[in-house]
Amino acid sequence: MHPNEYIRGVTLRFLCRLNESKIIELLIPSILSNLEHHHPFVRCNAVLAVMSVYKLPQGEQLLDNAPEIVDTLLSSKQDPSNKRNAFAVDGAGVGVAADGGGVAGVVGVGTGVDACGGGGVVV
Repeated sequence: MHPNEYIRGVTLRFLCRLNESKIIELLIPSILSNLEHHHPFVRCNAVLAVMSVYKLPQGEQLLDNAPEIVDTLLSSKQDPSNKRNAFAVDGAGVGVAADGGGVAGVVGVGTGVDACGGGGVVV
């Protein structure tokens, strides 16, 4: 894994666009380890990558505990962008049981505003 936080975040964002489950399957441990990274940009993009993996046709087999992972992240981290993305995962139908429901997290998702603060478009 690259030591630069920006490179890690952009790489995680790239993984959100991959649809090949055989490639993604090999990268799941790296995606999960970035959920605990000290930089919020990396954690934010890791949450989006978890959501993307879970939304793949075989995503539930690849990452069957995604709702629990995101729920744990929601309860442990106080970073607003991570909470917004975790709620967005809930709004996408992943089924995260979190305080406040999934409606608040959908704000900003799909509006052309990068939820992680990277200046791009939300996946």
